[in-house]
Amino acid sequence: MIDSKAFIEKYYPNANAQRENDVERFLSYVDALLKEDNPSTRLLDKEFLCRTFFLQSTNSISRQHYQKIKEYLLNLFDWFGVLGTVPTREEVMDSQQTSCYFRDLDSILNLIDEIGASLMAGYNPNADLATVKAIVVLGWHGLSPREIAVLKKNELISDDNTRYLLEHNGEMIAIEDSAYTALKALRYLDSYRGLPSGKVRVFKGDESFLFRPTTSCPRVEENHIILAISRFNSLIPKERNVAIIFRNLRKNALFVKIYQDKSNRTLLEKICSIMGCSENSAFNYREQYYKWVNSIYTNKI
Repeated sequence: MIDSKAFIEKYYPNANAQRENDVERFLSYVDALLKEDNPSTRLLDKEFLCRTFFLQSTNSISRQHYQKIKEYLLNLFDWFGVLGTVPTREEVMDSQQTSCYFRDLDSILNLIDEIGASLMAGYNPNADLATVKAIVVLGWHGLSPREIAVLKKNELISDDNTRYLLEHNGEMIAIEDSAYTALKALRYLDSYRGLPSGKVRVFKGDESFLFRPTTSCPRVEENHIILAISRFNSLIPKERNVAIIFRNLRKNALFVKIYQDKSNRTLLEKICSIMGCSENSAFNYREQYYKWVNSIYTNKI
């Protein structure tokens, strides 16, 4: 456990209250990451150091934020007598990118349930956080926030009560298993419990829409779709080093398809075909794909 009071007295004796609080938050976060590990060893681990920069809501690191955490880390090296090296901003951003991709869709849905169960008494995985789950499911299958906001319930066609068929860009998409359960739950809900308060909020507006507001507006706005994900991310403990980034969902889904493609085609051919891109773009995606493959075996997310 880092003695935050002594740390601040040594390195920030003239700091104002805001600065002291920020340093205390950083040290508390590092403590949570360290757990029972030896700081002298962990502070030499580049992956560990990158995690100390983690921003759940943006998946990017501003130069100002980078310089601030770099200063904290240099003082932390001195505090523990470690000859550590602060990772570059580029290395930090690369590490954050892989923290926002997942093994598969079920991994994201399981994460949502884990966080819900940890914060809400009597959490019901079949009803609670149905809105967040449904947004993730639809984003994973390629719908934009605008398309999600205006989606009508009757656009989801039940097929023998085992899956939904959804027409998107002229193609029928089959949504099965746990993803189907998430959409089905939202379709029939009249209210939901807010997280973490558990307060019941009633859906209002036009009942024909899948996503309905809790105000008198007929439907939710496009920005509310992203806001729902951001609010959920803010509830994830920072030491989990994971966040759901809407714009990554579809690419993540396509990476899964590429990984599951066991044909004899080259990787570039698979990328071009599955992602529908040119060969030049495929070279860029290939680097991102390799990082994703590496992350699912190291981060286990």
